[in-house]
Amino acid sequence: MPVSRRRAIELASAAAAVAALRPSAALAARPGSFALDLTAALPRGATAAGARHVLPVMTAPRRFDLVGLDFGPAAHVHAELRARRRGAAWSPWVALHDATQPCWTGPADLFQVRFTGAARRLRARFVRAGRVTPVAGASAKTKPAHSAAGGPPPILDRASWGGDRLPPKTDPLHGDVQVGFVHHTVTANDYGPGDSASIVLGICRYHRDHNGWNDIGYNFLVDKYGQIFEGRDGGIDQAIVGAQAQGYNAHSTGVSCLGDYSVLALPAAGMEAVARLLAWKLPLHGVPVTGRVTVASEGGPTNRFRSGTKVSLQRISGHRDGDATSCPGNGIYGSLETLRARTDALAVPLSALTVQADRTELRYPATTLALSGALRFADGAPPAGAPLQVQYQARAGSAWGLVQTLTADPQGAFAIGVAVPASGRVRAVFPGDAIHGPITAVPITVSVAPQLTLALSPRRLRLGRATTINGTIGPTWPSRAQLTIERRVGRRYYLVRRKRVRVSAGKLSTTFRPSSKGLFRVTLQAGGSTIRRLVRAV
Repeated sequence: MPVSRRRAIELASAAAAVAALRPSAALAARPGSFALDLTAALPRGATAAGARHVLPVMTAPRRFDLVGLDFGPAAHVHAELRARRRGAAWSPWVALHDATQPCWTGPADLFQVRFTGAARRLRARFVRAGRVTPVAGASAKTKPAHSAAGGPPPILDRASWGGDRLPPKTDPLHGDVQVGFVHHTVTANDYGPGDSASIVLGICRYHRDHNGWNDIGYNFLVDKYGQIFEGRDGGIDQAIVGAQAQGYNAHSTGVSCLGDYSVLALPAAGMEAVARLLAWKLPLHGVPVTGRVTVASEGGPTNRFRSGTKVSLQRISGHRDGDATSCPGNGIYGSLETLRARTDALAVPLSALTVQADRTELRYPATTLALSGALRFADGAPPAGAPLQVQYQARAGSAWGLVQTLTADPQGAFAIGVAVPASGRVRAVFPGDAIHGPITAVPITVSVAPQLTLALSPRRLRLGRATTINGTIGPTWPSRAQLTIERRVGRRYYLVRRKRVRVSAGKLSTTFRPSSKGLFRVTLQAGGSTIRRLVRAV
């Protein structure tokens, strides 16, 4: 198509603008990651909704393997990118769905962007992953594979793709596993089996350096050749909270397939690897691989449901079932029923560990729970004497700590009293033996109301004089407590003052100056506990 003189001048100006661009100094200093602001290269009319734009071929400041595009948080853009090394052929155009989804290009120097939609800014984010040679792979660092059926499939650990050189920024968070979400990485499909480790490393660098996440978002990654990679650090046998399904991360595990399966189907080797992985991972946490489960959405900008909404999900779900996305692509999503059936065929009969408590609401200092439950092995092995643990989690995401050990009776039953230090969750765990893998019971949420004290000095209030109100909260305390002061008129109390009082080391102190005579009621509320005092002003 002929190009007008005016359009030729615009393209030349855009190319000149790109040539003048330099990577962000902050990101360029990070090993393997850099960014380039392309806003000056956007053509005239780029802010018009629905318009289609093709940017000129651009040269990156240095060679890269993976790139993502950021059009800004409010942009509604469908973008595609292609790349090549100097003298080599162009890669196919690959769709980039949002700034969190990078595209694996392999070693490249040149790239080109085209997009449909309105854009006011554009930033390219690059990663130079380098070459990683995967090591034939052992699975868990924390738990060995069990000799019986139901052990983990071969899983390449983090060291095999360079993840040991990229430790998480903070300690991993621990949740529970009720659902397995399936994703695709929306990267190019024309990679070899030796490229997969480098792709995983590039995604990890992108998630950490550009998205600002703690670690790689996915718990596991699977390539089209059937290789399984450990993703987020913390242990493949643990319920590690990832960044893979917004609003459901605390109750799920995420498996992402390397490639773009918007249209193409996942090859048989990759599908089989996903099935074997989930056939081990879900029963490991005491849940079946088929059927539905209801979880509470925790909301978020990409979530399909408001926070607190009860959402029914398949035990094996696609990312789009919970969030507003096309992931894992139609090529995988249309095969999820086949995946569920294959996973069900591979999963061993579910062993079970149950636990229940006599109550879930406690008031300090009476914080002893009566726990009871039962252990059953799917192979019919006698559970007599099987070791069990009671574990406690102080807050969402924190590590589980050992509270007490015990053994199952000849029928697999157990009963024990456990003192809970504060609000949190408790669970029973069978740590595994030479034959059986570990089994985790569904956690029980327990609330412990703290003990409060409240004192006023002096006890008899004087008009116009300040009275000190002191209180204590224990054994644990919130950062603030609510204090309410009411005055009695007739048979009713009317609000005089309500305020949030700072709590430090379990103590609080504030003052009150009565402006009228009469009977006052002072109420302190914190952590589900309430205490009141009556005092008269004269």
